[in-house]
Order: sequence, then C-alpha cells, then structure tokens
Amino acid sequence: MAEKQEIITDYVDIPINTPLELIPKKVAQVTNGFKSHKTLSLEFRREQLRNLYYAIYDNMDLLKETLKLDLNKSSLEANLSEIAYVLKEIYYFIDNLDRLAEPESAPIEFFMRPSTANIEKHPLGTVLVISPWNYPVLLSLSPVASAIAAGNTVVLKVSELSPHTSRAIVMLLQAHLDPEIFVGITGAIPESTALLKEKFDKIMYTGNGNVGRVVARAATNNLTPVILELGGKSPAIITKNANLYLAARRLLWGKQMNAGQTCVAPDYILIEESIKDSFIKELKLAHDEFYPNDLDKDTEWYGHIINKKHYNRLKEILNTTKGKIVVGGGTDDSSKFIAPTFIEGITSTDSLMQDEIFGPLIGIITVADVDEAITFIEREHDTPLALYIFSNDVKEQREIVSKTRSGAVGINDPMVHVSLMNAPFGGVGQSGYGAYHGKDGFEAFSHRRTVFSQSAIIEPLFGMRYPPYNKSKETQYRLVAMPPKPWFARKGPVRKSLFRRLFTLRNILFLGLARLIMTFLYPRIEEHLDFDVLVQDFQNLLLYVWGLGVAFVNFWRNIDWDEYGRGDLYDRQLNGQTN
Repeated sequence: MAEKQEIITDYVDIPINTPLELIPKKVAQVTNGFKSHKTLSLEFRREQLRNLYYAIYDNMDLLKETLKLDLNKSSLEANLSEIAYVLKEIYYFIDNLDRLAEPESAPIEFFMRPSTANIEKHPLGTVLVISPWNYPVLLSLSPVASAIAAGNTVVLKVSELSPHTSRAIVMLLQAHLDPEIFVGITGAIPESTALLKEKFDKIMYTGNGNVGRVVARAATNNLTPVILELGGKSPAIITKNANLYLAARRLLWGKQMNAGQTCVAPDYILIEESIKDSFIKELKLAHDEFYPNDLDKDTEWYGHIINKKHYNRLKEILNTTKGKIVVGGGTDDSSKFIAPTFIEGITSTDSLMQDEIFGPLIGIITVADVDEAITFIEREHDTPLALYIFSNDVKEQREIVSKTRSGAVGINDPMVHVSLMNAPFGGVGQSGYGAYHGKDGFEAFSHRRTVFSQSAIIEPLFGMRYPPYNKSKETQYRLVAMPPKPWFARKGPVRKSLFRRLFTLRNILFLGLARLIMTFLYPRIEEHLDFDVLVQDFQNLLLYVWGLGVAFVNFWRNIDWDEYGRGDLYDRQLNGQTN
C-alpha cells in the first residue's frame, strides 16, 4: 500500500471565487501539460489515479463533514451515494487500464490482406468538467477519474451552491495531482462564462437543461464535443402485476435519498386505477416503518434542500398542487426541510407536473392500463433520464421498454442502475447526450483513431487503381473488390433461406476443418508419432484450410445464391413463372 498522504483538515486556502484573470492562465497550464505528452504514459496515469484514490480515501472524514454542511447528508448516505462509488471506479481504472487502452484489431477484407488496421484509444486533450451541487463528490470525481484514465488533462469547475464540498475537492485534488494535468476553478456564472470562452477538446456538463443549452452553444464556437448529463421528469409505472409492498418501499426510499435532489429520482407515478388504493396502503405502512417518529428538521440523517431559492420553489409547488397529500407534507422554513411527500389525484396540468421537481415531492396519476401510461409519457415528457417499471410480468416489462424512450430503465428498483460500473450512464433527447462510467467513461474521453498499415506485397494486386484506366482494370476490380451478389430479393421478406442459413461459409469451413483433422491428425496421434511429424502435418493442414478458404471466398462471390433460396422463388412467383 502507498505511504499515507498528509491529511487535509481545511480548505481555507481555496477562494470562493477563482479570480477571473487567472482562468486563462490555469487553462493554458494544463493545455501545455497535455502537449508535454506525459499523459501518454499508462504508468503516469496509474500514478495519478493512485494519488486521486488516496486523496479521497485518506480524507473521507473531511468530505463527509463538508457534505453534512452543504446538504445535511448523513455519513451512511455520503458513503452509499458518493464516496464508495468513486473509490470503486478509480480502483477499476487502475486495475484495468492496460486492457482499456489496448488497441483493437479491426477486421480486414480478404482482398486487402496482409494489410493491418488497429483502433487506438488516444486522449482527446484538455477537457472541462462542470459539476453540479447535488452529488458534488460523485459527479465531480467520477468524470475526472475517467478523463485522467484516458490520458487527458482536466479543468474542473465545481458548483458554487455546495461551497464547502466544492472547495474541499479542489484543495484535495490540487494537493495530490500533477499541477500540469489538473486545475480546479471555483465560483459562479462569471467564472463559468470565462471558462466557456476558452478552447477545450471536450466539455462535460451535469445540471439542468437551460444551462446545458448555454454550454452546448458555447462549445460550437470551437466545434468542441459535449457530454450533457441533464435530468427530466423520470416516471415510475406501477402495473397490476407489481409487488406493491416492494414498489412502495423502494419509491419512498428513492424520494428520500438526498431529499429527492437526484437527477434520476422518480419524479411522478403512473399507476393502474385498480391497485391505487392498495399501493397507498402499502406506502403508509412503509412510511410508518421507515419513520416511526416521523421526520422533522432535527432528524439527524435526513438531507435538507440546498438553498432558500430551491426550497421556496418546492414550497410553492406544494402549496399550489390540486392533489391530496397521502404521506409526508412536513416543512420547516428555517432549516429548508421538506419531508418525502406523496400526493394523489393530480393531472398533467398540476404544479407537480410542469418541470423536473428535484426535491422530495412526487405526484400519483391514475391510468386505466399500461397503454395509457405509455401514451402519457410520450405526450408529456417523452425522453426522461430514467424510467422505472414496477411489474413482475416480463412480457409487460418488455412492452414498456420497447415503446418508450429514456436514458435508462430500472425494473422493480429506482436509481440503482447508476451504480453499475460496466454500463453506460447518460440521457437521450431532452435529458442529454453522451454517457460515461467505467469503460464507457474511458471511451467518452478518448478518440478511437484508426491506424491502417498497407503492405508492399499487395501492390501488384492494387495496380488496377492507377491510371490509365481501361476495361481490363475495371474487370479486375469487380472480381476482387465488388460485394457479393445479394442474397435478398427485391421484394418480399428479407430473410435468408434455410439453405443459406445451414450452408454458411463458417459452417462449411468448420466441417472441412473437422474432416481434415480427422484425416490428417487423428491417425498420427493414435500412432504416437514424433512431435516434429505432428507439427509438419499441422502446417500442411493450415495450408489446406487457407486454400479452401480462398476457393470458397471466390465461389461465394460469384455464385447466384438466389436460385437456391426463397428470394428467387418469390421473384418468379411475382412474375407468374411458377405456381
């Protein structure tokens, strides 16, 4: 284990607002750091990731303290929803960096061999990460770790709304990472505006759609690609085939986590009319079990709303809803406390349904069946960041998944999909574009660059590409490079005939290889011949297989398969040539 680093106990040296005149210099610092090529070394990247890991691990107490100050987040919730995932992801990158960075071999067409083509994962350059306030540790450090693993240098703009955690993160990272590959920027709109005037090779923004549009427009000035992790109104569909006990408990937990200030939190519920009352009964039982003494502003482990502006917005929604409170409803202006609150009897025009709630309020809308729920989502908010289905009917689950659009789908559990290391996390449509986490994070901050190497041996074959052109060269090209004759008919079902499906080139080669093995190798093994003889036989076998492959490729390209398949029969039926 690495030597324990110095514990950081405060962040007073980090200004609340980075001076505007320093921003171009800080960006230039890491831009020049990338041009030094030091980040091309995988060993260097591993060292930086290692430093990042222990910067977090050794200072968890500080991060928990700041999360408590900013969001009243409990130690358990800080670990569960932020710190543990970041540590696991950094560990994943250190453990798998060689594999992630390894070039991929691209298939080469037969007539172009022995040329080679590889796809290399090359760092993009200097990236800007603009992180939000609701999960300031997770949503700052996860993209930073992905960008460093991919070999980039990073500018991190932290949120001004979580000042304690934001300044602590900048302090920790600047103290433990190479100053030529990382700088942190604090501040609000002026600092973000100044940053967006600089040139970056990629920008990642997590937040609301309005600011996301500003970021995307600014990025177009330099043709900078952008990852937008936005939000939206993520619905939860509860069907008559759901386990209502689990649905109630899990949705209540989903609205409690971080006081509902989560981009993938369930935002509203669509429930079949026939089970609404039973669900509400289960919801009340879960509420009484989770909060036996009810929640109030003094509940130590429950989060509070980030600031007065957001609290007043949520309070206004609660005061103007036309629905009926089922559970919750408690508020406290002085501490910005709002209890998890479920409200039934609302419609699409209710105050709860106008924008993403981003708080511990959720409305319940009744529908006649699954089809009505799907239609409602398509009509009202058709591209949420997440969609949750509570149903034990697999066919029903698949119907909802296939007929809706969302960044992700959670079946019988909300929000947990975000913790998947090897699955992409991102939105679609109004909820954003681009995805990251684990391998997808590495690739999000990499350029997949094709590197093609041509052999001199193939020059005689490619002589046909050089002028002067004539019929002979055109014939040569057609024989070598034109695609095979299509197996699909001009009309009718686009489906391979049984003959084609059975007698594929792969199957034929496999049968031929098996026959050759039985003919050449098996008798030799049985007779216990010398190893040298066995090797010679294997070399002969490879030559036979190669020759067979060449013959079949030429045969495959020139035979008219349609006369053996359904396509030709269908054409002849259309032309009246057969009954």
